[in-house]
Amino acid sequence: MMKITDIKAGKIKDCRGKWTVEAEINGAKGAAPGGTSKGIYEAKEIDAEDAVSLINGPLKEKLVGREFTQETLDDELKKIDESQDFSNMGGNTSTALSFAFFNREFTLKKSSFPFPLVNVFGGGKHGGFSDIQEFLVMPHEAKSFSEAFETSKRFYDAFKSLAEKRGPVGRNIEGAVTANIRQEDVFDLLLKVAEDVPAKIGIDAAASELWNGEKYVYRNSGRELDSGEQVDFMKEIAETYNLFYSEDAFDQDDFMGFAELKKKIGAKTLVCGDDLTVTNADRLRMALDKDAVNAMIVKPNQIGTVTLALKAVELAKSAGVTNVMSHRSGETFDSTIARLAVNWEIPIIKIGLADTDIAKMNELARLWSLADRPKMAKL
Repeated sequence: MMKITDIKAGKIKDCRGKWTVEAEINGAKGAAPGGTSKGIYEAKEIDAEDAVSLINGPLKEKLVGREFTQETLDDELKKIDESQDFSNMGGNTSTALSFAFFNREFTLKKSSFPFPLVNVFGGGKHGGFSDIQEFLVMPHEAKSFSEAFETSKRFYDAFKSLAEKRGPVGRNIEGAVTANIRQEDVFDLLLKVAEDVPAKIGIDAAASELWNGEKYVYRNSGRELDSGEQVDFMKEIAETYNLFYSEDAFDQDDFMGFAELKKKIGAKTLVCGDDLTVTNADRLRMALDKDAVNAMIVKPNQIGTVTLALKAVELAKSAGVTNVMSHRSGETFDSTIARLAVNWEIPIIKIGLADTDIAKMNELARLWSLADRPKMAKL
């Protein structure tokens, strides 16, 4: 139990230049990240200015002077909000407060560290030239987090060097390379780099952004696919390029598409839900009932509190589903997800190489130095 003696909040900019809320409880801070491609079932956000006013006013009056655990604080926030999706208080408000409380109480409890799953090439809403939103790599042979960090950077630099030989390149909000390169050629470049820098390859299709209600529309390649054709296309990509990870290959309501893909490639590939499951235990149960996923993205701000996120994480573990902690495209220098990933023994952390993500990498390296006999997670 901890007695809250002081609460305050202010606005800060995220990596997109957008305002978000940072809360402080008894001197410890927590900031809410934001997403660019959001699932419709996520906790709702309110304007950052309104969130700050709410924390510095009514919430401060209700919470200061009382004693809480993480769970009882998060339960109180949910009770105050009185909605299913934090649409009154705002999931950004509750996340900032929940993160701040967690950081004030944080002690390192575990010694198993996640492998970084790094965004190397960006498309979709994050980039522009590729319909697939993220091309990802994971340095699976690393024996320490620092080695994993360094291998990720070496892979990124080698990939960027090859991409530059094909023309101008840019960098998106997550730090990933962007360039006018066909999807097939991006995969070929990734495989070429992987010959020298050991890493497994994955994708985040962000297919809810491709779905128009009837078809998955690939504007850059001219494809229009129904759900069955999307299954075949995602299967072809996974088998052709030996993908170990396929995230959001279907729309957030296409449980059967996920289930069909898992049936076809799930023995070798993590079929991961993000918009499908939104770190929500109820959504995950729906996915489990349909045998739709064997991996789940963990983004605490999708559900609004640390406690609610943990419920989804624990359900996933009990069902043999791999948890994947993840950043958002609108990140801050807050490193709470790094601490959560270690204490919750999550084996993979999806992350970029932008400055705000480097802060999380650095925190994981720092925690490694403090841990008792640290080791990389078992995959």
